[in-house]
Amino acid sequence: MTPSRRFIPLPALVLVMLAAGPAAAQAPSSNVLVLDIDAEPILDSNGVDIITAGAVFNVDVNAATDADPAVEASAPLGAPFKLVAGVALSPIDGHAYVADVGVDIGDLPKILAIAEDGSVNTVWSGPPLVSPNGIDVMPDGRLLISDMEADPSNLGTAATCGVGHGAIFVLDPSACPSCAPQVLADGSNHPFSPILPSVFGDPIDVAFEPRSGLVYVADLCGSPLGHTGSIYTVDPADGRVALVSSMPEYVAIVAVALRPATGGGTEVIAVDAGPFDQFDQSVVWRIDPTDPDAETNGTRLSYGTQYAQLQGVAIDAAGKIFLVDWGQWDDDDQVFLKDPSLFVLDESVASPTSNAVLVNHSTLMVTPIAADVVPAPTISAVVPAAISGPTNITIEGSSLSPGMTIDFGPDIAVGTVDYVPGRPVGTALQVLVTPLGGGIIPQGCAAPTFDLTITQTFGGTATMVAALSASGGNGGITPAPPLSNHGDATGDGFVDGMDLAILGQHFGRSYCDGLVFENDADFNDDDIIDGMDLDVLASYFGSSP
Repeated sequence: MTPSRRFIPLPALVLVMLAAGPAAAQAPSSNVLVLDIDAEPILDSNGVDIITAGAVFNVDVNAATDADPAVEASAPLGAPFKLVAGVALSPIDGHAYVADVGVDIGDLPKILAIAEDGSVNTVWSGPPLVSPNGIDVMPDGRLLISDMEADPSNLGTAATCGVGHGAIFVLDPSACPSCAPQVLADGSNHPFSPILPSVFGDPIDVAFEPRSGLVYVADLCGSPLGHTGSIYTVDPADGRVALVSSMPEYVAIVAVALRPATGGGTEVIAVDAGPFDQFDQSVVWRIDPTDPDAETNGTRLSYGTQYAQLQGVAIDAAGKIFLVDWGQWDDDDQVFLKDPSLFVLDESVASPTSNAVLVNHSTLMVTPIAADVVPAPTISAVVPAAISGPTNITIEGSSLSPGMTIDFGPDIAVGTVDYVPGRPVGTALQVLVTPLGGGIIPQGCAAPTFDLTITQTFGGTATMVAALSASGGNGGITPAPPLSNHGDATGDGFVDGMDLAILGQHFGRSYCDGLVFENDADFNDDDIIDGMDLDVLASYFGSSP
């Protein structure tokens, strides 16, 4: 389809774009969620005008670059998308949250939650939100939302920066439906000239830094230094705004993300899209907030003709920088001169003009604008590692969330899953597990072990071999001969389909499996139900031995 580029400039030539903040993990991500404004459209009856569109793609970073990503949610699949703006994956509940600005008269801005089954629910819609764009998830599960046009304190218009000055909100999904967004900062609490009612102009993106507790804000237009765009921090304690960077080179700062700096501290990665009506001028900036000259000094990490126009950024826990580029469309020839794409930076390449590596440019992508990484989980320990009955165990590792799938195999039932109180979010889960058969280990058998596999809601798995053993008394199970050595598992005097069904149900089980082992289907009495027992049954099938 022809890209509509429905993400049109606001009156002050503002584009609404986002990239989510960093994920709290310890391993490289294998999946990236990419938000696309115009993908998967629903057209009018004439097949011309777009009624609604938008999709959340799940890109496997290890797949072929032209492989179609999975569609986690889209307008044709029932998602109430109108003008999507930002996406962030929660490590708390496993939901992917999407900010939607709305496009038609009467549309309400809203925050949506996508569950692992693809269902989409509205978390909040309407005021005080006006134009929600950036979204990030705090360690306690609350959402940070940057709104470019909100004016909760009635500060008035933002001069050349659109309508309102904008604001940063906090929303707690766990408190819904009584979860109205609360103002974290309106930009008025700042150390600059008192004639500035707010230093915000168009706060377009937001990222939380867990070590300092500060909120980083990318502002497309506002600058106390008279430049175009800034990076700020906000102290959640009082909403105090501090300037990190406002370089004269900035043209259109559209996204911000964070990662640990070598030697400690935080490194700010900011995306400058360049002029919205031009291409090949995007820049990825690296900024050191501790640099005394950071306000007007940064490093061009990547730029040049390798990009059309960058829109979003996401960083995984290994520090890899993923970049969203919405491509370059030629209206005359109706083709992409540069494909909409997802890139990852190869920082081992010395040249900043050739260090982008293509991850995906599927033809499903039309106008990708934002991304968030799916953190890859890790497992470091299971405590206790041996159980004999229903037990609350602790799974330790990274990028762990209660919404993920926890699997010890069919012989261990998994019950309630929650975070461990007092432990950093994502590092430990408390899980109720029950060995089926009560942990009974037949006489003469060692306690069996069970492999643990955990799967992130939107991709990424980790496995620990022999993570858990189930031990206990023998429950009176001792070696004994089968009821029949001629294939009559039921003992009814006939070898028929009933006996075959019992053998099939327990096929592959052994004596040391305990209560799930059917001794009377072990016709040759070798303590395992296998093909040899099937041969015995087959030789007597239909008879009354």
